[in-house]
Amino acid sequence: MKRLLLVVVIAGGLATFAPRVVLAAGADDAAVAAVKAADRSWGDAYQACTVKTWEALLGEDVVFIHNNGMIDNKAKQMASIGACMIASLKSEVTSVRLYGADTAVVLGHMQGSLKGRDFKFDLLYTRVYIRQKGAWRLVSHQSTDAPKKAA
Repeated sequence: MKRLLLVVVIAGGLATFAPRVVLAAGADDAAVAAVKAADRSWGDAYQACTVKTWEALLGEDVVFIHNNGMIDNKAKQMASIGACMIASLKSEVTSVRLYGADTAVVLGHMQGSLKGRDFKFDLLYTRVYIRQKGAWRLVSHQSTDAPKKAA
């Protein structure tokens, strides 16, 4: 009997911390919709050079790890958006995983190009959002080159 009680307590504890996985496609969960909207506003603000939107969206301690290994903080990212270097940007959320009510991990794919340079990017990304004061804020971003398509 004690063994059964121990198993039930452990299983219940693990279930508490298990992610509530919700695929972005077709999900009607309000939290997922809000996270997807925040992620969309990230790309829209980056391309439109909307500093005010980025200021509100980025957490104070946000960390950006770029596909080239460079690591940026909020100040460097704010300078980047102020430079207005994005010519085009297409971003698609491929999944959203919720951890409790206030943490979300987003996986996605983004493609784009830079102004004035013959440079295009094709990246996969992972972003972590947390809900602070009722709004989803980006606290971590990491991107990597997308696999090259076979010729």
